[in-house]
Amino acid sequence: MYGTFYGNQGITSMRYTTYRQGTGKVSLSKDHIAASAGSGETIAYVFDLPIRLDGVKSLTVEMSGTGKTAKVLVCRGRATGYIEMVTQSGSSLKYEYNPALGDILLDGTIGRSSASGDVWNQQKTFGLSGLTGNAYLYIGASSPAFSFDLYFSKFNT
Repeated sequence: MYGTFYGNQGITSMRYTTYRQGTGKVSLSKDHIAASAGSGETIAYVFDLPIRLDGVKSLTVEMSGTGKTAKVLVCRGRATGYIEMVTQSGSSLKYEYNPALGDILLDGTIGRSSASGDVWNQQKTFGLSGLTGNAYLYIGASSPAFSFDLYFSKFNT
């Protein structure tokens, strides 16, 4: 990991959504963070230490995956347990982010536009200009039966 991360940075994994009850797996490799979820599971993780956003202009991530898309979130708060809560009212579902996320400064996706296809590999830059203070970086996906790898994330100044 490059940029404004501190030397003792770690990650905590959790379910992405409460709609699916299982939690996938996250593992650290020499050159990437691997995450996967089977049927009925989702996975997300948050970097444990906040990122100082003063002077940061953008966030660049490089990822690959087998699912449609992965989410990239930068939020003021540090949530645990889940990213997105789903409640059912009759036949409709209501999706809400965990209130512990606080202000959501970036709500982006990386991946491909359709659900079918081979493994995608993409680098994407998201704007963050003009922000100050601290925030947390979250990576996750709500689709079941997928995997994704984070190769780098860089907060650009």
